[in-house]
Amino acid sequence: MKKFLFALIVSLLVTATSHAEIQTFTGTDEYTVGETETQADAKERSRLRAMRNAQEQAGVLIKSRSRMKDLELVDDEVVTIAAAVLKVVGAPDYKVRVLDDGKSTLIVTTVTVQIDTDDVDRRLKTIEARENPKPPVDRPKPIEQPAPQPDVDKDNILLSNQKLEEACHLGALRKFKQAIPLCNEALKLNPNNSDAYTYRGHVYQVLGDHVQAFRDSTKAIELNPNDVAAWNNRAWAYYEHYKNYKKALADFNKAIELEPNAASYIGRGRVYLALGDRKRANEDFAKAKDAKKI
Repeated sequence: MKKFLFALIVSLLVTATSHAEIQTFTGTDEYTVGETETQADAKERSRLRAMRNAQEQAGVLIKSRSRMKDLELVDDEVVTIAAAVLKVVGAPDYKVRVLDDGKSTLIVTTVTVQIDTDDVDRRLKTIEARENPKPPVDRPKPIEQPAPQPDVDKDNILLSNQKLEEACHLGALRKFKQAIPLCNEALKLNPNNSDAYTYRGHVYQVLGDHVQAFRDSTKAIELNPNDVAAWNNRAWAYYEHYKNYKKALADFNKAIELEPNAASYIGRGRVYLALGDRKRANEDFAKAKDAKKI
């Protein structure tokens, strides 16, 4: 558990009040265009890598502002704060040139970002409040009742499942955009259809909308905590979009706990690689060969 001292936060806030400033970072990346990808796709991948480079530099600043003796933010928290406070300045700068072999194309991308240190301090204050909450007032609390789920007509449940089957059929044909309206119809007919949330989350993930994939997967888990695919989908959103490897690892662990499967082992192996634990990553990749596919 992350530890934050009240004195640390007060010190940061006092400093920010009188010495708030804008810090500028430049992230760069060199990307060789693959034979099967367009230059536009290569530029986007290079831009994301350049942003990640800038984010790592910003993380150093945040960690230095939060350090006090041996106490500091853990890496995943630093990454989360950096992603939230970065503001891109202007458009990315792309320089494209052909390499000496006369065939390969190299894209050099430069991205400029800024951090308002006031913004950093506000977020540190929020973290401190969360990690060190005030003692609750000792007073009677009403008994919380679970939120009622709407009753759904049996015919609507059947129709909802039929719409979901149609969506899955389109997905099998790689027609993912056309599958989303059918998932929407399935959920309109039956808001409790956890499978529809899971599959729509998968479709959004394939289409690159990781935020919506995260929301749908979380809703599916709320409706059905034993849905292995939903845990996997949300873990990938944590891994690919939020770069929150700690939470991605927790979700993959839950999926494996429910049912050991190849997808979860592969995903967890990728997380271990990102964390620099190659031994555990290789162990999971080996387990994936023998595990049940999902």
